[in-house]
Amino acid sequence: MTFFPPTADDPAWTARRAVIVPSGEGETRVINGDVFTVKLRAALSTGSLGFLEADVPPGIGADPHAHGTEDEAFYLVSGDVEFLNGDTRRLCRAGDFVFIPRGTRHGYTNVGSGTAKLLVFFTPGGAEDFWLEVGEPPTPRNIGVPWNEEQFKAIEDPLRRYNMTMYPEEFAPHRRNGKE
Repeated sequence: MTFFPPTADDPAWTARRAVIVPSGEGETRVINGDVFTVKLRAALSTGSLGFLEADVPPGIGADPHAHGTEDEAFYLVSGDVEFLNGDTRRLCRAGDFVFIPRGTRHGYTNVGSGTAKLLVFFTPGGAEDFWLEVGEPPTPRNIGVPWNEEQFKAIEDPLRRYNMTMYPEEFAPHRRNGKE
């Protein structure tokens, strides 16, 4: 085997292409009571990846939906979260990983007593821009408060543009429990 190390004038040696987002930085928005911080947008990853941190208050979550363009993956850092996968539910805990292929109906609800932290990945990137477009800056009035029907109606155009489909809310446990 022959090994040819790059020279100091090789672009791979000197290129500074890594994206580093320090802790506590990113663009933060609230959607449906969850707090999302976008850490990496597709525009900074040559389109290959979108990445968010999600802080999910107890009893809150994402209503059932599907992405038509992106696969989505979750890594549960802390908490107890029930994931909807098609027509089944599964309780996930810290350290669990969930991969959702595009076109799969899914959602989640924090069923624990404390805030759950999720890392959310989109491949290819792009869906994270939806969060920036429709989300609101965090305030005490919107954190932990599920959206009402009027708020969901207001995002119909962005849902179409981002090739996302929402499914009936009766499948969302945080709505069945009367937290609307």
